[in-house]
Amino acid sequence: IGVEFVVPRTGFYCKLCGLFYTNEETAKTSHCRSTVHYKNLQKYLSQLAEESLKMTEEGSHLPQDDTGIVPHFAKRKL
Repeated sequence: IGVEFVVPRTGFYCKLCGLFYTNEETAKTSHCRSTVHYKNLQKYLSQLAEESLKMTEEGSHLPQDDTGIVPHFAKRKL
């Protein structure tokens, strides 16, 4: 029932906003300049930065002796 309403479409989909456009110009120019898209982009970039910071902080919990570029070697007995 109602299968006539299901039709194939080709177009452009904004993953940030969840909006579909049939016209490339409208999608890339008008939509990408919209306030909604800009706010969604800001939110996405903020989340990326937050995740990156968390990963950096998690990796920085090494003991002080093990940090740095040159590893610490055991002293040789003479």
